[in-house]
Amino acid sequence: MPYATATATAEPQIVAWYDLKPGQCFSGEELKDGKDVATVPCDTPHMYEVLSPALTYLPPGGAYPGKQDTMVKTLVPFCGDKLAKAAFKDKRPTGRLSLFPVTPVGEEAWNSGERRVVCAVFSGDRRLLGAPLFDAQAQTAGAGATG
Repeated sequence: MPYATATATAEPQIVAWYDLKPGQCFSGEELKDGKDVATVPCDTPHMYEVLSPALTYLPPGGAYPGKQDTMVKTLVPFCGDKLAKAAFKDKRPTGRLSLFPVTPVGEEAWNSGERRVVCAVFSGDRRLLGAPLFDAQAQTAGAGATG
């Protein structure tokens, strides 16, 4: 796993969570105001790397999954499917990767039809990453419209 060895950081770029693209990296689990993410270059220390662009996810029955923790648990298998098909930049890392579904969707947004999720990964041991994991161009090409 390409762990970070330096502590230097770059100036973050703020993007809407649903505009995150494969190959972008970020560190904060907290989404600024529930809509934005501060991205950093993947060759600087970071916690997460985006695996898929915003994809539509419609759970069986379509009922609101509940609070954020419940929604994340619901979406992990969906993102796991994306990880299984991932195009790694080099060879697949030997360390464990964990999934982080980015979906700041409350019940009101859910009821109005919002069903998107961005799938991201992080080191299972919560160490900062220091290099890109995925071939962003291949990930974007293979994402499909609804995943």
